[in-house]
Amino acid sequence: IRCLARVVVAATPTPPAGFVLGPNLLSANDCNFETWSGDYVVGNNCTSVATSSAQAHTGTKSMAVTATTSTFTTVYMGASFYPAVVAGRNYVYSYWIYVTGAGENLYVTWDWYATGPVYLSSVSSNLINTTQNAWTQGYQTAIAPATAVVMRAYPAGWNANGAAEVCYIDDCYVQQVFGPY
Repeated sequence: IRCLARVVVAATPTPPAGFVLGPNLLSANDCNFETWSGDYVVGNNCTSVATSSAQAHTGTKSMAVTATTSTFTTVYMGASFYPAVVAGRNYVYSYWIYVTGAGENLYVTWDWYATGPVYLSSVSSNLINTTQNAWTQGYQTAIAPATAVVMRAYPAGWNANGAAEVCYIDDCYVQQVFGPY
């Protein structure tokens, strides 16, 4: 089962006129966290990644990420579910983040991998400012490099204000962009 862009329209970025988004390459469990399978792993400067009903962009649950320090904090997709991509095709990665601290910002980042997986390169968005105690959408588009076969996303890349600060992630999408039509 997949979360389709047309099912949760408000959760996905709006493509430019003449372009269409393909289905989500993430499973429903790794998209909206209602029945999460635990495929995201602790990255830099955080202690836990878990489902939570404290906040939800859609549905009743999200992924809660707890920071260990007041620096850039990340969560990664586990290697068991890197979405497959086609070299030369355009993709969008998006998610919604709810931050509990003031004056925070985030980047939307992913890595491209060749068969192996062998790291090829990274893509990061421009700085995205967030609003405290509100949902902010982050997204980035990029073209898969010539030998890319999978990608790994960082669905939480935010600048925490201190240890034990929690952010919430919901409605994660990796979609191929088709067009123009």
